Amino acid sequence: MSFPFYYTAAEIGSYRSPVTIFTATGKKRPADMKIKMLRLFEDCIDMSEPESDGWTIIADLVSAFNLEDVPQISNSITWFLRTLKPQSMVAFGPKTLWHGLQHAVRAFIDMEQKGMIVRKRLNSIVGDKFPVSYGISIAYWIALVAISKSLMPMLLIAGSMMHVEGYDYDPESQIDPTVLAKQLPYLYEAWGKALTESIETMDEVLNSEFDATLEETGWSDDLLRDFKAKIDTPEKLKSQSQQGCSVCLDDYSLLGHGLVEPRWVTFLECVGSRHKRDCSCQELLDQYKAIGYLQPSSTHVRNNTNDSDSEDEVFHDAESDPTDSKKSNNPDENSWVVDCERLLREVENGKGKRPFQEVTAHLYRCHARVWLGSYQTGEMLCASCFLQGEGYIDKESKEDWDLSSSMPASFVS
Repeated sequence: MSFPFYYTAAEIGSYRSPVTIFTATGKKRPADMKIKMLRLFEDCIDMSEPESDGWTIIADLVSAFNLEDVPQISNSITWFLRTLKPQSMVAFGPKTLWHGLQHAVRAFIDMEQKGMIVRKRLNSIVGDKFPVSYGISIAYWIALVAISKSLMPMLLIAGSMMHVEGYDYDPESQIDPTVLAKQLPYLYEAWGKALTESIETMDEVLNSEFDATLEETGWSDDLLRDFKAKIDTPEKLKSQSQQGCSVCLDDYSLLGHGLVEPRWVTFLECVGSRHKRDCSCQELLDQYKAIGYLQPSSTHVRNNTNDSDSEDEVFHDAESDPTDSKKSNNPDENSWVVDCERLLREVENGKGKRPFQEVTAHLYRCHARVWLGSYQTGEMLCASCFLQGEGYIDKESKEDWDLSSSMPASFVS
């Protein structure tokens, strides 16, 4: 069944009531009228195909959710997900994955911005106001870590099932369309339940992930208090060191964690997938050599008079070797692949667990292994600057703007 001719799906999803509804405090609540319209046409919402009206509604509810002056737990998209009937026939496509990711990230960020759940914990630990820009960035990391625990894996499973380009799947296998049609409704129902439960218990979720992150990063109470004490003036917050954010210049050398390098994540993912998709590692290697990550490219060859464990191993420059002018189509036989493995070992060796790099990699996979922003080799970013680059927050951290990031080509069905 379709909508009455005088309302389109997009109009219902993005509806702003001309009637001003006030709460007891006098605040506008446009979500009230939007939910009333959704309830009125609930039985007409079609989600049987990826291009059905229901998905158009969801896309609009997601992009405009923070224009509703109500808590996340009471807004229209949360209501819609909570009231989704298990028996509904749900068939979705790549665009639905994208909108799901967008809403999850934005919902968690929005609730932290308004509730200051993580920042209040930081303030409590140091017994004063934790440095603001650092506190916001750490809070954003915690929000992403929380999303990566249950919500991102569901997206990766769905993308793999649908063979979305950039997701991991066996190209030789294909799920039977009938089986896929039966599985997708249950996956979507599980997603909606997990997301709404997270929103309803956000304090508990973020506090739990904050405690786990403190342990993983080694951020003891004493370390955080010492960090607060050493940050005296705004001038001392800025740094040109390798442990400073390349955009805002906040220095994370005292904390030891808090920055990620998007280009390095790209490199790690490409090496991990054996360079099977859009590989740019040869270019990256040259750039990493230029900034001192790796010595000039060399390929290890066995010395004819010594075994492989000899201290007299011979190396030669693969790029200048005239006998190696034609690179093999097999990555394992190319000298640059050897350099990739060596670079990875040298940089990652002894680093231990890095939760913020790991969650950044999760987000990269959910983006179908592309970045929405543009990043330079060696560019290190705090969570605030990284999320600005990816379009999840604006530079002024406004709370009343329509939210949308550029959709990668893999999700355009």
